[in-house]
Order: sequence, then structure tokens, then C-alpha cells
Amino acid sequence: MQALIAQLPGDIGAKGVEQAVAAVKGQQVTPSIPTDATIVTTQNVDQPEVQKILYKAGC
Repeated sequence: MQALIAQLPGDIGAKGVEQAVAAVKGQQVTPSIPTDATIVTTQNVDQPEVQKILYKAGC
């Protein structure tokens, strides 16, 4: 394996909550919202901005 594609769960969750709040308030919601992803390689896996999006199963 040469790389992984990691989604950004914090961003996805925040966008979902924003849309839910808009829906409850009767405001317009967006039916499809693109989200970003990060390419994780052996060269960048130890960088703090990459580490914060990786899922860790244990401590």
C-alpha cells in the first residue's frame, strides 16, 4: 500500500450539524455537500495535521 485517503470526520460532522440546524429553523438546506479528504503517505503520516484525522482504535 502506498497511500490512504482519510476523510475529515470533524468537518463532515460540523457540516451535518449546520444543515440540521438550518432544517429545524425552516431555512434552506443543501442536498449535497462535498467534503475534503487527505492523502496519507509514509512521508506525511507523522505530521500533526495528518495525525489529528487518523482513527486510533486504542491508546
